Amino acid sequence: MRPIQVLYIHDFNGSAYEETYKNIEESLKKYPKIILHTISWDLKDSSISVERLNIINYINENKIDILIGNSVGGYIISSINKPKILMNSPLDKMQLGIVGLYPDFYESYNKELWENYGPNNTEDIWICSSSKDNLFGTKSYSLVKNLFTNSNIIRNIFEDEHVLKFENIEKVIDGMFNMIKSNDKLLNRLENITEEDVHKYMKNVQNDSIIDIY
Repeated sequence: MRPIQVLYIHDFNGSAYEETYKNIEESLKKYPKIILHTISWDLKDSSISVERLNIINYINENKIDILIGNSVGGYIISSINKPKILMNSPLDKMQLGIVGLYPDFYESYNKELWENYGPNNTEDIWICSSSKDNLFGTKSYSLVKNLFTNSNIIRNIFEDEHVLKFENIEKVIDGMFNMIKSNDKLLNRLENITEEDVHKYMKNVQNDSIIDIY
């Protein structure tokens, strides 16, 4: 049985193995049936549309089950219909404009997220906001609630700043585990994954030989 696969999407101007990724990796040590992935994205020579497509291809190729998006990384994955956690993510054009991000964000809001993808999201969405976030704050929840009308929206507000501290990352991962247990399909996988399955999966990863039965 294939272990649960989680993909982390880093912040704007961040990196795949940034501090938040390392804190998630550390927090997942008590959940050995969950495998963490990460992928880089960059807008210097690309666009939101292209980077989102790259992420979707990675999700499909690696059979990702859950997404975690940090800040703008959460915006990029917000339109993908997978269970997801958005940590201090901008979900409003004004929020993006305040921090002076690329014009492509505006186009993707108008043509992709708001018009096309929102109604098709049926999976759980967990909005994690920080009360002391000086970039995006806690305003995103109502926007997401109105947009993703078919999704189960969960909300938590942490007494924290834009980059979540380790103790709050731990709470996010514990909450993600509860999301898994509330999803019948993922729960069935979780209950049937064995220690041998995890070892075999990791060995296949090292040998670059993941096979379809996983």
